[in-house]
Parts: sequence; C-alpha cells; structure tokens
Amino acid sequence: MTHLEKKEEIKVLIHGAAGRTARMVITYLLEASTPEIAYKITATINNNGLEDHSDINNPNLTVIKNSFINEAEVKALVSSHDIIIFAAGTKLSNAFFPNKVYSRPAEWIREAIIEAQKNKPGKQIKFIGITGMSARHADKGSLWNQYTFGIWCRPSFDDMILFEDTFLEATDGEKVNYIFLRPPGLTNDIPDHGIQVDPEKRPSGEFRVKRKVLAEFIVKECVLSNKYDGRAIVLVHD
Repeated sequence: MTHLEKKEEIKVLIHGAAGRTARMVITYLLEASTPEIAYKITATINNNGLEDHSDINNPNLTVIKNSFINEAEVKALVSSHDIIIFAAGTKLSNAFFPNKVYSRPAEWIREAIIEAQKNKPGKQIKFIGITGMSARHADKGSLWNQYTFGIWCRPSFDDMILFEDTFLEATDGEKVNYIFLRPPGLTNDIPDHGIQVDPEKRPSGEFRVKRKVLAEFIVKECVLSNKYDGRAIVLVHD
C-alpha cells in the first residue's frame, strides 16, 4: 500500500466492553487489523473496568461511558459504526431484576441500523448479540439448574428473549444483518477447546464455553466472516 492509498477503517461498537469476554474481543479485534484494514473500536462501559486493559492506549480504541438507557445516544452510536457487538449482561445476583438491560435498547438499535442504511445506500451494519442457551431451555438439566436458571434467572432470560425477538420476529420487511450467539455458560477455568455449533444434543461431559474461545469465535467467525449471518446459534464445548 502506497502513502496515497487510504487504509480502510471498520468501526466496531462494543457495548458491555468491561465484561470478561468483551475485554478479550477488544484484544483479538485490534490484533486482526492489517496494513489494509484497521478496526476502530468504541468500547462502552457503565463505570470503570478497562483502565487496566493492555490496549488502553491503542489509538484504535476509544472508551466511553454509556449505559445504553438514552435513546438518542444509543441511536447516534449505532448509526456511526459498521459492526455492533452487544456483550452486556447481568450478574447472577441481579438476574431476578434485570432492569431491561437487553430489551430496552433492542428496538432503538434496530431502528438506528435501518435508518443508517437508508441514509447511506450500500451501507450494511452487522449486529452481533450474545445471549444464552438457557434463556429458551432453562427447564433442562439438574434440579439446581432448574431452580437457578428456571426460577431465579427467569426474569433476565425473559428480557433476553424479548431482545432477540426484536430482530428474529420482526415483520416490517426491513433488512437487518444479525447474529445471536447462545452459549450455555461461560468460564475461564477449563483448557482451550473447540466449539460445536447447534449440536443435535447436549454434550455428556463439559459443555460450558471458555470465554477466550468465545471471544476468538466472535472475531474470526462473526466479524471476519459472514458464515453465520442471519442466524441465532447455540455454542457448546466440543
């Protein structure tokens, strides 16, 4: 590339960027930049959580505080980016009171994507949402899981389903490119592993997904690839 050629910039918005998976997504995305393409990341956080990130001083990373509860701010952020990664969530202790973490901004995000694409013909924004397998299958598994996920986490999972259905069940005919990822549970405490996509049955052994492996999957298989575009997929340990 000569000095006269312009480097392509792909603008990526990561909401919930202080989370353990999202922090790794930031690292892998910045590493994915090439001499021809630069990934410019806007990372939103509620309070703190990225000040100790190894890439905090990278010029391609901008950190802002935004809790995604203001419609105008959400729409402005979404419309100015090419890829949206929604990695926000609730802690288990807050799962009974999710406060519409997922569903509140869902319609705003979709509306902003549609409007931005209409205003700039040829532009297509990709939306990647991380939810959970248990949202639609919380009654499966051990009695402990049925209580924890089926009762205590039910309000959070219901909010998660509303979030997904804003995209999956839309009937207005507008084209929005999305991917929803539904891991069963995340951990840091297992070795690296492969991932099964939409398995026919639940694995008999370890089925949780390592956060590092999920972060790599998001970047390689969802950002850098269109393989899973337009789908909601379950991801489990291979």
